[in-house]
Amino acid sequence: MMNRFLVMILALIGHAMAAATTVSVMDSKGAKGEMVKVPINIAGALNLGAMGIVLSYDPAVIKGTGVERGTLAPNVIVESNEISPGNMRISIADSRGVSGDGTIVEVNFEVKGDAGSSSQIDIKTTGYDSNLLDVQMTTKAGRFTVEEAGLPIIQITVVAIVVLLIVISAYKKISKKEQ
Repeated sequence: MMNRFLVMILALIGHAMAAATTVSVMDSKGAKGEMVKVPINIAGALNLGAMGIVLSYDPAVIKGTGVERGTLAPNVIVESNEISPGNMRISIADSRGVSGDGTIVEVNFEVKGDAGSSSQIDIKTTGYDSNLLDVQMTTKAGRFTVEEAGLPIIQITVVAIVVLLIVISAYKKISKKEQ
C-alpha cells in the first residue's frame, strides 16, 4: 500500500515539475492592403490534445481574417472567429496529441494601418493533454509593424516591356526611312 502511495506522489510531483509549453506570436511585418500570415509557435509541447488561444491587437493596424494549420501539426482541427474588433479566438484539437516545437497555426491578417504604425499582438492560452489534464503554458506576445509598400514588380515589368517595344518599333521605323 505504501509503495502505491509513493508511486502516485512521485508521478504527481513529476507532472507538476514538467516544463511549461511556451506559446509565442512571431514578430511580423506587412504593407497596408496586404494579407499576411503571422505564425504562432509552440515549444516543449508534449501530448497537447487541445488548446484555446485568444489574441488581442489594434484593429486599426490589423484585422484577423482566419487561421490555418501550421507545420508542426498538419492534422489538427482548427477553428477561429473574431469575437470583437481586435480580438480573435482560436481553438485547436488533436486526439493523438501534438508533441515538439514549431508552428502550430498561422493567423491570417489584413493590414489596415499606415506605414510606420504597429500593434502588439497579445496572447492568452489554455491547454490540455490528450487525457484532458491541464498543460502549464507560458506566452510571449509579438509585434506587427506596417512597412512601406514595396515596388509593384509586375507593373514595373509590364511598363518596361511596353517601353522596350515602343523603342524597338521607333528604331525600326527610323531604320526603314534611312534606307
